Amino acid sequence: MGLNDWDRIRAHIPSVYRTEKVALGRFEIVKDIVIIGESEYPYSYIQMKPCVCILPFLEDGRVILIRQYRRSFDSWQLEIPGGGVNEGETPEDAVRRELLEETGYIADRIFPLGHYYPSPGSTTEVAYLYYGICSVRQESRCDLTEQVEVVHVTEQMLECLIAKNEFNHGMGLAAVAKYRCRRGSLL
Repeated sequence: MGLNDWDRIRAHIPSVYRTEKVALGRFEIVKDIVIIGESEYPYSYIQMKPCVCILPFLEDGRVILIRQYRRSFDSWQLEIPGGGVNEGETPEDAVRRELLEETGYIADRIFPLGHYYPSPGSTTEVAYLYYGICSVRQESRCDLTEQVEVVHVTEQMLECLIAKNEFNHGMGLAAVAKYRCRRGSLL
């Protein structure tokens, strides 16, 4: 594709004519009216604050997972620890806080895996991913709304859980993929 082709494509990027917003709990629904050519079209998405997730390892190589009740699916889900980045907090501060809150573990070392957009067609969410090594455990400090159980699995067990479709946490799958690309292999 030549430069002129990209110029033509960019010329068709819609311009926003009007925006409406509705706050619903921790999310904000945005409805833009965009103009493409001479026509108006609605475009809606969910505005969300950034979030973090960490793929935590114990010093013996086991992976720390959490089993958490998720109301949206009315089921218990295996996940890696994570959550939202609070106002004034860096993603690294947030991931350390979330790891401690949900598992009780303190990360000895944390390494960034980059970020990704969980659903760029429908949300503004940016997820910052990390992996870390943990050795010290305290009592976890979950919110009252969080029902969390800490689970330790070997890397091979995690691979089986993924293959059997029993580990479906999108950010966890992204963290595993980015870790494998960065380190050569997780599983």
